[in-house]
Amino acid sequence: MADAVDVPLIKNLYAEAWKQQYSDLRLSTKQTESCGLAANTEYIAAPWDVGGGGVLGILRLADIGRNPAVAKIKGHTASIQDTNFSPFHRDILATACEDTIVRIWQLPEEVTGTTELKEPIATLTGALKKVLSAEWNPAVSGILASGCFDGTVAFWNVEKNENFASVKFQESLLSAKWSWKGDLLACTTKDKALNIVDPRAAQVVGSVACHDGSKACKCTWIDGLAGRDGHVFTTGFGKMQEREMAIWDTRKFDKPVYHAEIDRGSSPLYPIFDETTGMLYVCGKGDSSCRYYQYHGGTLRSVDAYRSSVPIKNFCFIPKLAVDQMRAEIGRMLKQENGNVLQPISFIVPRKNQDVFQADLYPPAPDVEPSMTAEEWFKGENKAIRRRSVKP
Repeated sequence: MADAVDVPLIKNLYAEAWKQQYSDLRLSTKQTESCGLAANTEYIAAPWDVGGGGVLGILRLADIGRNPAVAKIKGHTASIQDTNFSPFHRDILATACEDTIVRIWQLPEEVTGTTELKEPIATLTGALKKVLSAEWNPAVSGILASGCFDGTVAFWNVEKNENFASVKFQESLLSAKWSWKGDLLACTTKDKALNIVDPRAAQVVGSVACHDGSKACKCTWIDGLAGRDGHVFTTGFGKMQEREMAIWDTRKFDKPVYHAEIDRGSSPLYPIFDETTGMLYVCGKGDSSCRYYQYHGGTLRSVDAYRSSVPIKNFCFIPKLAVDQMRAEIGRMLKQENGNVLQPISFIVPRKNQDVFQADLYPPAPDVEPSMTAEEWFKGENKAIRRRSVKP
C-alpha cells in the first residue's frame, strides 16, 4: 500500500436513493466524454440546457429541493465538455469547452440565483480542436492537465497562465486522471491505449493496449491510502464487445495483474475510486445501475450494485469531507436522471449504532491544502497529499 493504514474490509454496503431531489432544473443532456457533473463540499456544477450550450449552472450542495437557486457561468461560445473544482479552493473551477478554450472561474463570496459570471480569471488557449477534459493536480497548487480531441494533452501552470508541457497522441483522448501523488497522468486514447505521462519530463513513460474492443476505454489510478502505488484500473471492451475491466502495474506493462468480464452492456464505463476506503464505483451513462467493488489487500472484490429503473445521464461523487459520517455514509453520488432532476444516492455501511462516529470507516481524507507549491513540484519534489480527520 502507498501508506501504512488499516483499511477495513467492507463486506456490506447498500445504496439508498434520497426521497428529496434537486428538481425543476434545466440540465443539459448533451453527451460528453466526462462524467458531466462536478461537486465540492459546497457547490454542484452542471452544464445548463440553453441554445447552443455554453452555460454552466452552479447550485449549493445544501439547497436540495424544488427549484433551487442556480447561478450561471456564461462566456463560453460552444458546449461545455468538462468541469472540475479546484481541490484547494472551493470557489475556483475549470471548464473545458468545444470552442478550444479552458477557462478558470472564481465564484463570488455570495452565490445566488441572480449571480452571473461572464469573465473568467484566466483563459488557457492554444488547442486546435475542442477540449474534452480539464483535470486539477490533487497534490500541487495551480497545476492542471487538459485533453484535446486531436490527442494533445497540455499541462498548465494556471497561476502564470503558462503551458509548460504538451504530449501529442495519434488518437483522441478519452479519459485522463492524475496519480494521488500528482507526479504522473494516466490517460486513455481512442486507439485503445493506456498511456502514462510524466509532465515534468514532457514524455510518455509507459503505454499498453489495455482492451481489444473498438469502444471507449476509461481509467483511474487505484493508489492512495487503500490502493497501491503505480496501479491503474481501466474499463473497456473485449473482442466480442463485452464490457471488461483490468488492473495494470504501470512499472511492468507486459500483462494486467487483474482482468475480468463485466457484462454485455453497450456504453463505456466510468470508474471512480475512493482512495480512503478502496471502494471502486463503476457507472455507465445510459445504464440504470452502478456497480461497486472494493480494492483491498491488492485484490478486487465485488460488493454490490445500485439499481434503478431510471438510467444515468451524467453523474459525479461528492468529496469525502462532505458525506454524512453520522449515518455511516462513505460515498454519495449525484445522478442526473433526465433534464430536470439530480438524484442523490448514499452508499451506507450498515452498523448497529449509526449515532456513533465509525472511526474505522473514515481514514484521514485529502485536505484542502496542497502538499507543495508549483515551484517545489517543478524542482522535482514529490510529497504525499496532506490529510485531515473527517470526524465531525
